Amino acid sequence: MRTKLFLLLIGYFAAIGLHAEVFLHNENTIIIAADNSVQADKEQANFVCSGRNDEQVLQKAIDMLSGERKLSKKGGTIVLLPGDYYIDAFNRENKNSRVAVLLPSVKSSPEVFSISVKGANHNTECSVVHLSQSGYEALENEGSYSIFACNNHVDYCHFSFTDLKITLPGGKKNIVCLDGRQMGSMECRRVKCVVENHSTWDTPTDKINLPVEGCIALCGCYFNSNSWNYVWEAVYALGFGQGFACGGEHLLCIKCVACYGKYGFTFGNYYPSDWSSRHTNTLIDCTDEANANFFKFAPNIGKQTIIIQNLNLEYWPQWFAIEGEGHYATETVPNQWNGQVNYTMNRGGSNLPNVTDHFWADGSGHNFQSRNNLHKKICSSEERRSYYPNYGQELFDTTLNKWLICIDPANKTWCDASGSVIKDE
Repeated sequence: MRTKLFLLLIGYFAAIGLHAEVFLHNENTIIIAADNSVQADKEQANFVCSGRNDEQVLQKAIDMLSGERKLSKKGGTIVLLPGDYYIDAFNRENKNSRVAVLLPSVKSSPEVFSISVKGANHNTECSVVHLSQSGYEALENEGSYSIFACNNHVDYCHFSFTDLKITLPGGKKNIVCLDGRQMGSMECRRVKCVVENHSTWDTPTDKINLPVEGCIALCGCYFNSNSWNYVWEAVYALGFGQGFACGGEHLLCIKCVACYGKYGFTFGNYYPSDWSSRHTNTLIDCTDEANANFFKFAPNIGKQTIIIQNLNLEYWPQWFAIEGEGHYATETVPNQWNGQVNYTMNRGGSNLPNVTDHFWADGSGHNFQSRNNLHKKICSSEERRSYYPNYGQELFDTTLNKWLICIDPANKTWCDASGSVIKDE
């Protein structure tokens, strides 16, 4: 049986014109080498790319695991050996965009169908998928494109991406690197997404190359992940319009970092106008550094809950000074979101504690329990007045010997437990 399958694979690879030596490592794994991979890697690969239109080779591997010739009912793994892989065209499509590599919709409930695309080791600089310059320039400014996306949503259809780097030449086109909108769930670990011509922390305001909002590193799912691994961990987004477009249900982000873009994190910003998820999204130990705006919370008719623990914010004044930008965390429709957020903030690369800048825009975040972790729970009136407080923040003022609650952050207005407003000097 295995001999027959081996011969069938040889015939299949020959028919599609792939020039790699074929070696079946196991029935669930396809190994791919890049044009510039070392010779030893090429010799062990099932496929070897040419450095042009490598999306065709990746697509053939996907089809092997999911189509009529699928090797396993439960999917499998595609391993990209160290090297550079080049995307030149977006020849497939789904409901949202034109797609370079289209993942399948396989009905396998109650079993999970899963395809994993992974690099060969834990160094995200080794297996690199590039959108080529010519491929980028061929895209329409108003079009929508995805590097990896799924055909159509099916429950229990799971995809994972690990140990990869994905690069775009620029950030002026609506391109999603990893697009989870039609996936049952999307797991990403140790992935680095980079817009190559991004600006940096020391770029002057009038020279910052701001990406369009539709240029996204990771975009979440529409639906319930059915408790499968909907986890983004140790993912780095550099220079995007949205680093992480969070949404769907039960998303868990751990140690994700977004820098040098328009928004580091958004919530529900890709939903249709009549759609909303309800189950909680959670962020833990994530970082937002030198972006033009803080978080954006799109309309949320389901009043989804967001839990944000130990957020690291680095606020750079010259990025916030870009014309039309500089928005603090904003609910586009106030009071539709709820949850918890606690954060630590630094200003412009300073390591000094920052208690005077704020996270929320005026009027937003009133249904959140919010806290700057640098604010003390017990302090003097003088120190309290130096804080930019959050709505509903509580502390004990040792000068007044009173427990106080902030009722108007913008004007730093506090009241005591009886409701009497504190008249600060």
